[in-house]
Amino acid sequence: MMVYILSIKGFTGRILLNYILGWVDLKLRRIAVVGALLTVGVCGCSRPESVVLLDTGWDARATTYLCKNTLRCAGDPGLLVRDFELTLKTQFAAQEGCRSVQLLSYESPNSSPEVDKARQKQYWTLSLNFVAGASQQGWQIIESERHILLQGDGSAADIAREVCGIVTKKGATLTN
Repeated sequence: MMVYILSIKGFTGRILLNYILGWVDLKLRRIAVVGALLTVGVCGCSRPESVVLLDTGWDARATTYLCKNTLRCAGDPGLLVRDFELTLKTQFAAQEGCRSVQLLSYESPNSSPEVDKARQKQYWTLSLNFVAGASQQGWQIIESERHILLQGDGSAADIAREVCGIVTKKGATLTN
């Protein structure tokens, strides 16, 4: 930094002071902007845009019914479906396409304040048609406002990828 000092009847100090204050002001503004950008990036202040409620209550009831009435399940049906749900949640967390999706477990109405808050806005409800021992699991998802129903089947990774693609509007625009 070059500083030119002009000495004209006492103006030297004032010019130098104004120059330094202007330089400091510019540096502080730059620091403030960089700090603000880092704060937004580090704290993850961007909120998820889409909410998916995983209907764990339905999953457990449906799996228990199937195991008792139509299928022979090796093991506790509730534990089997919970294990798959955990794998599914892991895939939601691992899929880059799910970055703007908030996945909440939904056992029943009023199951948590977080779920109650999510249900006040648009959300999607995901439920499984879990069959113990099957490599592909059936699923369906319904949108809360327009009641658009979609379904498919696949592995936990397939389900996470497809559901996130739907709720983040990566595919076609749908109307009912």
